[in-house]
Amino acid sequence: MTKADLVELVAAQVCLTKKDTEVVVDTILDSIAKALASADDGKVELRGFGSFRTRQRRARQGRNPQSGQAVDVPSKRIPFFKPGKELAAAYRQLVCSCINTCHIPVIRSSFRRKPKSSSFQLLDIRFRRNDGCASYR
Repeated sequence: MTKADLVELVAAQVCLTKKDTEVVVDTILDSIAKALASADDGKVELRGFGSFRTRQRRARQGRNPQSGQAVDVPSKRIPFFKPGKELAAAYRQLVCSCINTCHIPVIRSSFRRKPKSSSFQLLDIRFRRNDGCASYR
């Protein structure tokens, strides 16, 4: 979903014009960005949805990909999102409902020649669920 899709969805639900809704969405996103960039706390908590926080990355030794020369990478703060309980539960419920209804067969690329034969033998057949996990059937 893009920001334009979000603006269109919100505009339809609250009966505002897309231009007014875009101002609201931009204001919310700017407020979150400014709160994360502030030096004092750097966190935004939206109950039921999740929390945006900043984490400190330590300084490390990197490598220039062109020359291969070692480069010092300084420490920095990065934004981080942790989903809330309600959002995580809603996602799990959505994924579990898909798992029970649709299994997609996956033929793995692990083939081995049979002894004294030129034909191939399939070693592993799995079914992939919609959550990306694989299960034997």
